[in-house]
Amino acid sequence: MKRTVTLVLSLFLLGALVLAIRPATSGADAPLVAQWTQIQPATTPDTNNYQGAMASDPLNHGVMIADGYAGSLSIWIYSNSTWTQVAAPSGLEPRNEEYMAWDPTINRVVLFGGLGSSKLNDTWTWDGSTWTQLTTTASPSPRYGGGMAYDAATGDLVLVGGRDDSGLVSDTWLFTGTNWVNTNAPLPQSGCPIYGAMASLGAQGGVILVDCSGNTFTFVNGVWNSLGLVGGDNYASDMMMSYDPGIDAVVRYGGYVGHGLNTTRWWNGQSWVNMTPNTITATNNPPGLYNTGMAWDALTNSLVLYGGIAGGAYHGTWEMVGPITVTTTTTTTTTTTTTSAPSSTTTSQPAVATTTSSLPTTGSNFGAGLWISMSALGLGALSLLLRRRLLRSS
Repeated sequence: MKRTVTLVLSLFLLGALVLAIRPATSGADAPLVAQWTQIQPATTPDTNNYQGAMASDPLNHGVMIADGYAGSLSIWIYSNSTWTQVAAPSGLEPRNEEYMAWDPTINRVVLFGGLGSSKLNDTWTWDGSTWTQLTTTASPSPRYGGGMAYDAATGDLVLVGGRDDSGLVSDTWLFTGTNWVNTNAPLPQSGCPIYGAMASLGAQGGVILVDCSGNTFTFVNGVWNSLGLVGGDNYASDMMMSYDPGIDAVVRYGGYVGHGLNTTRWWNGQSWVNMTPNTITATNNPPGLYNTGMAWDALTNSLVLYGGIAGGAYHGTWEMVGPITVTTTTTTTTTTTTTSAPSSTTTSQPAVATTTSSLPTTGSNFGAGLWISMSALGLGALSLLLRRRLLRSS
């Protein structure tokens, strides 16, 4: 009889242990809703940034666009809901489809190459007030149309792809702040290393790229990882993408699939998750767009989207700001995550900023692991105690 009781208790505790180690619902699957707001600045740039470039510009507490599609280089800075034009230096040839990104290591915006009167491979930096051309001992070939983003793990900008005089290229280069270094780690064969989008993966390090066929790649620790079509507007090209430190996630918008898309998605480490409002109106979501730009604005703690093509030239300015609704699936409680904008005097770097948002990161579920360990330890101790008491009473 007592053996039977011992067996029953053991089976009960085993069942409890199974329940205890059931994986907790990952917050990475929690639905998020993009909060887009259209801004009405007093002055609108004279370019719709068609095939131009856009980058964070914390030195001016805003973002920058540079577009030479119309034959003259038009450079504008957006800060505090205002667009201000910046004169281009005489040596900076008008161009489009150039590479441009914020480099926190050297505290500069870096511009490379593009398509001007011919394909270009010059390197320029912006210190908040002045453009300076750099002389480097090595450089990618003259090209346009690829991607460039900051890798926080190495402190370098990563440049990949585009089109040079030989055709499409897949080589990968690092900009160290003073020179270019060929990694000899080309993008895996995708067939389309051009007209996609690229962004930093934030403080965890690495970059993420979506090519013009909609395939997703990550570059981590010097190695490209091919993830294929992993959700979200597959086969789209010419989308906008940026890392958002306010929610510690990469966000993408729009793209081209025969027409402009109006979807917003975020990267959860495995796939692109939809965060488009269920009901789209003219005031809560940008129109279907492609060939435009999106970058992080540290002043307002928001993503800024400007211009592009929406059936025709589009000159609208939008900000994606918090709060972002996060509905948990483990309980019936709905929580709201809010993010606070940094001080207007901050020079925090968008690629390495620290976030206090409750949005899940793409790392392991430490909480679930801790619960499993503590549950197993507690149940094991309880089983041993009951067994000893039963043996003593026999």
